Amino acid sequence: MGLKTLDESRKKVVSAKDKAIVKFVHDIRTPLSSVKLNTDLLALKPGESEKYLGVLRDEIDRMTALIEELRSIAP
Repeated sequence: MGLKTLDESRKKVVSAKDKAIVKFVHDIRTPLSSVKLNTDLLALKPGESEKYLGVLRDEIDRMTALIEELRSIAP
């Protein structure tokens, strides 16, 4: 295997890693935004806490699953 082939392979691995990180950041940002919004709504409307707490629980579960998925593929 020549140096050119090794460099091309390295570039592919780095590119795949970068794409995976960008996807993870996007996937975690979405539920995190929802958590922030529902926390703010909970502070403004404490009488509707069950509704907002349900959403918060769902989004926390979603983020936990994303983190577990990342952990399962990390070395």
